[in-house]
Amino acid sequence: QTGDVVLDLGAGLGLASILALKAGASKAIAVEPNPAMQNLLHSTAGHNGVVVEVVAGALVPGQTQGDTAFYWGDEPWLGSIFPLAETDSGLAISTVPVVNLKTLCAQTQPQLLVVDVHGAELNLFAAGALAEAASVRHIILTAHVPKTGEKALADSLAHLGQQGFYPRQWQDHTLLLQRG
Repeated sequence: QTGDVVLDLGAGLGLASILALKAGASKAIAVEPNPAMQNLLHSTAGHNGVVVEVVAGALVPGQTQGDTAFYWGDEPWLGSIFPLAETDSGLAISTVPVVNLKTLCAQTQPQLLVVDVHGAELNLFAAGALAEAASVRHIILTAHVPKTGEKALADSLAHLGQQGFYPRQWQDHTLLLQRG
């Protein structure tokens, strides 16, 4: 909605952030662990006439500080905090800071979360991660079910339900959840 703050988790090129800003969001914060993608994100935003604030780091379920390994290959947009296939010839491993979701939500007061963190998303919301984030009204969640499994998705939706978020729309493996 116009004036919303968008928190784009696993932003990649920042397309969700850019589209939100073009649609009237007041601010977009993109969390992206991959250094190669961070540069592309800044460039893509600039070419589209918007400014996206980039937070360099990864969201790690159950971890709120420190550093973590981040794996990426020939195609940097396919990175993950989980090891990639050994057949990836261009495998690179970076150490990136862990981003604390509760702290980030408290600092930025987002109304919309866009979540595409390649497998980590399904445990990210356990233990009331959004219980204190009253500003969040909607979540767009891309679930990587082949990587995590159907049970992990069901568990994640149960955790989100306990925090007041319920599915409103489902397209392929992308869900729109709304609070209340």
